[in-house]
Amino acid sequence: MQYVNMGIQGVALVTIISQVSTAIIFTKGKSNLKLHKNNLKLEATIVKSIFVIGTEPYAI
Repeated sequence: MQYVNMGIQGVALVTIISQVSTAIIFTKGKSNLKLHKNNLKLEATIVKSIFVIGTEPYAI
């Protein structure tokens, strides 16, 4: 079991795997929630707000 002692890299890998599998389930699988590419648009004002909030602690 070489994956047990991966530390942060292991956490990152599992996170990516889970997000990809969830995206596949929602786009192609049998789910009540359906995601479509044309509904996934970024709004500049929302992205800017998220960026400002996320980077604010590092502005010190």
